[in-house]
Amino acid sequence: MRLIRRDDDAVIAEQVETARRLVRRIVGLIGRREFPPGCALVIPRCRQVHTFFMRFPIDVVFLDEDNRVLRAESDVKPYGITGRCRGGFAVVELPAGTVARFGICPGDEMMMSEGT
Repeated sequence: MRLIRRDDDAVIAEQVETARRLVRRIVGLIGRREFPPGCALVIPRCRQVHTFFMRFPIDVVFLDEDNRVLRAESDVKPYGITGRCRGGFAVVELPAGTVARFGICPGDEMMMSEGT
């Protein structure tokens, strides 16, 4: 799956994983040595994330039920925690720098698409 910004068809991530099960949601990116550009982890039904026990910073994008960006946080350091996002329906974790590189901001509409 790919994560695409609907407004301009920018491909934010070529490889998207979804953490649907409880254990996968809790573990998230813990234990990984890296989170390469072009990757994303989507956590449905989520309004807040932590980076405890992680080895690298990440960018975090909060989406509403219509996949519109409510808030984007850049460079969330290991052993940190984001604020709770009111109205949040899903979180997208991205490699640090992705939000700045694509200029992701509130109001952007995201969509998932099968890769080509």
